[in-house]
Amino acid sequence: MQLPIFQMLYVSGAVGPVSESSIDQILATSRRNNAVAGITGLLLVADEIFVQVLEGDREAVLGLASRIRADRRHRNFMVLVETQAAERAFGAWHMGFKRLDPGRAEDQVVFRATAAAINQRIGRADGGLMLHAVLAFGRDMIASD
Repeated sequence: MQLPIFQMLYVSGAVGPVSESSIDQILATSRRNNAVAGITGLLLVADEIFVQVLEGDREAVLGLASRIRADRRHRNFMVLVETQAAERAFGAWHMGFKRLDPGRAEDQVVFRATAAAINQRIGRADGGLMLHAVLAFGRDMIASD
């Protein structure tokens, strides 16, 4: 019997400006560590706000979330959704990443395409709460046409 996948969606704010080099370091470290821990997910960054979905073994995800909460680069860490799913929504990525820029037309187009893909990938076992939270974040950060 396969155990369900634990999924967590959280938001936090950056304590200071988030440079491209600091994001590159975070992603390199996260991808390496997540591969070892069996964690997959997606990180969205916009206006110094982090929105991240983590998925994998419950204890591994909770341990990582605890380390992120204690990281001095984060403030106002808040878990929005914890749920279980039969399969991973972001299984192809040890840490997928997108920096959303509401001023870039390319991001608006990419996000709309990504929203459709996310809609097909995120399970509805939680009543669609995780899907709606991810999509709401994107709508709030990207200007409407």
